[in-house]
Amino acid sequence: MIILIKFTNMATITVPRRAITRQPVPANLIQHILTELKLIRTQMMLLLPTESLEGYAHADRLKRSYRRTLKQYPPLA
Repeated sequence: MIILIKFTNMATITVPRRAITRQPVPANLIQHILTELKLIRTQMMLLLPTESLEGYAHADRLKRSYRRTLKQYPPLA
């Protein structure tokens, strides 16, 4: 591939049109990306330990608050 660099007011890089080749992109590319992100997220959840509420003074309040928050702002996935 040949890349041309022009020095005018600012240096710009131009690539000849014949050097750019487009490959077919699947119609459901976003769905594939989201699926991969979900897999990565679940793998990360296995690595990170979950926190226990045993040491907190008001564990029941925290649970209720968390449930209310989940109802008001549901997770995207």
